[in-house]
Parts: sequence; C-alpha cells; structure tokens
Amino acid sequence: MTEATEPLTPTGRLRVALNFGNHLLARPGEPPNGLTVEMAYELAAALGVEVAFTGYDKAADVFEAAGRDVWDICFLANDPVRAAQLAFTRPYVALEGCFLTRSDADARSASEVIAQGLPIATARGSAYSLGLMRVAGAGQIRVYDDGAAARAAFERGEADSLAGIRQRLEEMASAQPEGLRVLEPPFVEIRQAIGTATGRPAAARFLDTWLAGLITSGRLAAMAAPWGLAEAIPNEAGAR
Repeated sequence: MTEATEPLTPTGRLRVALNFGNHLLARPGEPPNGLTVEMAYELAAALGVEVAFTGYDKAADVFEAAGRDVWDICFLANDPVRAAQLAFTRPYVALEGCFLTRSDADARSASEVIAQGLPIATARGSAYSLGLMRVAGAGQIRVYDDGAAARAAFERGEADSLAGIRQRLEEMASAQPEGLRVLEPPFVEIRQAIGTATGRPAAARFLDTWLAGLITSGRLAAMAAPWGLAEAIPNEAGAR
C-alpha cells in the first residue's frame, strides 16, 4: 500500500483502460495481452490491489470516457488536447507517425505530402491524427471513424496517403512490396504515457515516479522485448 493507493484506486481495484486500436501495445483476449497489460499488472502489484481491465476499440473512445469515472488509468499518447483533461507521466514508449503511399506516387517524402496538400486518410482521435492536425492543412485531411475505415478509404483511392504508426504501416508495405511504401521522415513522434484524471496530484506523482523506476531499472525494456518494442523505450527516465 502507498499514499497514492486511495486516490488512484478509489474502488479498491486498479481500473485500467486499454486501447485495442493500437495492437502494438494492447490486444484483446481472455485475458488481454500486450505491454500495457503487463505494465498494469506490475503497477497493481506495487499498489497492492487487483486489476480490472476495460477494453476500447480506439484511443478516441478511451479519452471520451475520461470524465465518466469508469477507469483510473489509461495508456495514451500525451497530446495537448488530451492533457487538458488528463495528467500524464513521462513517456514509456516513443512511436512514430508516418505516411503510407503507393509506390508510384509523386511524393517521395512526408514533407512533400504535406507541402503538396495531398489528401491523407487518418483515424479520428488517434495520436497521429492529432499530431497531423498541427502540421498539415485541415483541407487535406480525410478523417474516418477508425483505423480500419481509414485504411479502406486509402485502398479505394479516396486519399493519396494513409497516416498511421510506423510498425503497422511497415507491415502493410511488406505485404505489398511492389505497390506500397512508407515515407520518411516521420511526421510526428508519438509519446505514449500513462494518464489519470486531473485533480489527483498524489496519484499523478506516484505514477510518474513508479514509471521512472521501471525505466531506469531496465525492467520496462525487458518487458517490452517480447513485443518488439525494446528499442522504443526511452534510454533513461527523462522528466516529463
């Protein structure tokens, strides 16, 4: 038990929101699995409580539930829009938002996609979509309900590029090596962090300190390795 246990777990359990829209970090199942699932178990053990998961189809759904007191922590990218309602820790993983395009496309880089005002398909409320809004003109962004819908729109030719997380886009490109390619450089860094409701300062401090220890000890890198994410872990526990 810690001083953060009561404000962080008011129901006596650690209620965790999982974003199944990012399969790199969480995947549905009985029980669910993924790096964030393992982190949640580790945190619950540190708090001396049991864990209860609630799965969401996409990040936007997790964020929209933030004010309903249905979860205590979430694993989302730290974005200024979300930070208005959530207190975030330092990042535990840094991912990259990239563009997927057809191999015969005129644009040869991410900056050319933006500079030329080419249509981009993206998923509503995703971290890469929020980042894209800050670097590209709104007129060139085609927002769809989720990643699957954005991908389908790209495949139908409704957009020249598809925005997404590098690893997922590289999977798609490797399946069609002659037809698709991932453009460089990334257009945004996605700093994944642990979030909790604002107004819980003791809980927020505890989460950040706990995560810093997980990083500096090497424990987080070891947990991330089986999921292919060891290289995405910060080298040291830099401050928020």
